[in-house]
Amino acid sequence: MFDAFWYCDYTGGLVIENVETASVPVLLLGFNRPDKLPRVIEPLRSIKPQRVFIAIDGPREGRPDEVEKCLETQRAAESAINWECQVERLYRDRNLGCRRAVSEAITWALQQVEEVLIIEDDCIVDPSFVTLSRVLLDRYRNDERVACIAASNFQQGHWRGDGGYYASKYPHCWGWATWRRAWKGYTDDLDTLGSFTESDAYAALHTSELEREYWRHAIDLCRTGKVDSWSYLWTFSCWLRGMVALLPNKNLVTNVGFGEDSTHTKEACELSDLRHEVLEDFSAPSTLAINQEADDFTFRSIFCAPASPMENFIVSRRFKKLRGKTQGMEKELRELKKESAKWQTWQAWARKHPVRAAWRVLRGKL
Repeated sequence: MFDAFWYCDYTGGLVIENVETASVPVLLLGFNRPDKLPRVIEPLRSIKPQRVFIAIDGPREGRPDEVEKCLETQRAAESAINWECQVERLYRDRNLGCRRAVSEAITWALQQVEEVLIIEDDCIVDPSFVTLSRVLLDRYRNDERVACIAASNFQQGHWRGDGGYYASKYPHCWGWATWRRAWKGYTDDLDTLGSFTESDAYAALHTSELEREYWRHAIDLCRTGKVDSWSYLWTFSCWLRGMVALLPNKNLVTNVGFGEDSTHTKEACELSDLRHEVLEDFSAPSTLAINQEADDFTFRSIFCAPASPMENFIVSRRFKKLRGKTQGMEKELRELKKESAKWQTWQAWARKHPVRAAWRVLRGKL
């Protein structure tokens, strides 16, 4: 399948008219929502990817109703792929949870192909994102700075930079593409990722203490098992290696997963109304430096909006930490004052009794 889009490949100076979108391998991720995957697959029918990977997590223990739902999801995905292609399947008998199911599925797919476009069962991507993925997967195949290409844009109409896409520190995962060479850097070593939050590189990456504390809290949630997230670990893995994500200057994905049956997005919000557009500009930006203005906007509008419950929580968390440090400093100061008082008492006594003081020093009884 060829899409007739013009774009300029700045790496080689060539203008290419046709983009072979069908050559992009696609990984579809699902669980227990058989109504979702067919909607996700629908836009792909016009592209007809030549190779499709399907990974469906298994039913949770103690949830017999999910056995049939997972089977229905498998059947729904198979039925929706009605074009001729090579299909690979990874169907789980038991539930691995979000972190393991997704990360291991990505590893499984990338053991067989060098690159893949990853779509979860609640993300409907515009076909132009497949075109963008094909263009950028080729353009940055050997560029170690680039971790992935994402479909999401949360800039509310603001065009960032001078290209059809820009560089960001946020590897959004509502439809994204990556290479085997980038995914090799994924780690779930929470001690390593947690230690990174105290490094100079981490401090340089995030412009405010509020932001630094927000992401420390995110990794703490993973450490304590309160959040079973592969995407947090992927984000930190990218930061650990100083890599960037490439984001389109138009939003190319609609998330239809908000609701009670969702794992992480149970409540509707402004993002649930975000609809995908069509991107026709695939020109490269003049720099792959992180667009700080765009990322600051994302953080304050999506992750931690002003006066939001999340901001209040993070500010409270910071206050508790500072209060703990203050109390520790006050205790240390009291101990120093005690030691100082003892020293002053000793000096006063030594001035009155120099011989006895010298004898005590020689005997090590100071």
